[in-house]
Amino acid sequence: MEDRTAVASEVRTAHRILAGMSPAALLIAALALSMPFSRAAISLLTAMILILWIAKSKPWKGCSLSNTPKLILAMAAYVAFGLISLLWSEDIPWGLDILGMYLYWLVIPAIAFLLRKEDINPVISAFLIGMAISQILFWGRHFGLWELKHGLTPFMNTIEYGVYLCVTILVLITRAMSSKYRLRTRFLYGAYLTITTVALFTSPGLTGQVAFVAAVPFAFILYTKATSKKPVFSSFAVVLLVASVFAATWKLSPVFQTNIDEFEQVRSVLAGENISESLTQSSVGQRTAMIIIGCEIFVKQPLLGTGFGDTMHDFQRILKERHQEMASLDGFSNTHLHTMYIEVATRIGIVGLILFGIVFYYYFTLAVSDKETNKLRTLFAIAFLAAFIGEPLWHKQFSMALFSLFTALFVLASKQDENAEMASPD
Repeated sequence: MEDRTAVASEVRTAHRILAGMSPAALLIAALALSMPFSRAAISLLTAMILILWIAKSKPWKGCSLSNTPKLILAMAAYVAFGLISLLWSEDIPWGLDILGMYLYWLVIPAIAFLLRKEDINPVISAFLIGMAISQILFWGRHFGLWELKHGLTPFMNTIEYGVYLCVTILVLITRAMSSKYRLRTRFLYGAYLTITTVALFTSPGLTGQVAFVAAVPFAFILYTKATSKKPVFSSFAVVLLVASVFAATWKLSPVFQTNIDEFEQVRSVLAGENISESLTQSSVGQRTAMIIIGCEIFVKQPLLGTGFGDTMHDFQRILKERHQEMASLDGFSNTHLHTMYIEVATRIGIVGLILFGIVFYYYFTLAVSDKETNKLRTLFAIAFLAAFIGEPLWHKQFSMALFSLFTALFVLASKQDENAEMASPD
């Protein structure tokens, strides 16, 4: 009887929240809900949000840069320099195709304008619901109940799905640790957290696993009161935690163990200073080989890079002229270098890396008053910075949409109640 009463209470609470949300907020919640499932839904709902934003904000009447968050200005500067880099690119259409992915960043000021602060948690809850549904499909496939289009993961490749799982874990950590929720609710979040963590290390997506291992120690720091009073103890505890997470993951996850074995194989090849075809026989090895060639591209044009359109042309040329022993890389990738940092360095050089760093400087210094959202912002940024090692996530639709949605929510959370810089009249 008590359980039925609790469920009925949760249903009434959910109904009250939905009834209080504006049509724009419901549209954004629909985007968050559908994000793990459909490229088409992401594109359609993003377009609808942007149209609604333009209709309500009337940007043609002008906007004040002084009221625009510095994070958004830094992101705009990064994209602007990418567009300028086309001046020294020969393949402009390819450069424009890559830069087109950054159009998703337009949703950041749009959502910050259309939403109210009280809509942040419902939108994140919609994302959690979507990920719960996707995990039902994931586990169904794992236990042989059905097959999935993408093989091991639903709707997207294993790399991006791993990042989605990692972000879900970070959200669940902040909610399970928050005193805002009743003990029963926090227990449910904890159970969901456990299932999602197991899913992450059951999936072969190493990028999400790396992001998780990088972010968890910082979650420990954020939720340990001893951090400010006993920094030496806290530092030791973090090191111990990292070692424990790594050891437990390596022992319990065959997939993760395989990835670690690949690292060892790569180290052996490089230690022998004999970069051969064997280096490109694993995912980690292929990425290492692409970093080697990427560094050669960077050294040639370190300041400004090749421009957004020419990096892969230079990659193909260097591969054929200098690294015929790694010829199999030609079939591994012909669109990007599989590492965000090398992508930035080769395409827009040192200037681009500086702008990239400025973006994340303002990301970490974004003033978010809500403690739960502030912790999530920090963990989210750390996770993406770690995941960038394995994949250029800003150049992929699912991960770019995920980054844009949560960044928009963090920018909204940073707005001052008495000075709602981009507040909606709803």
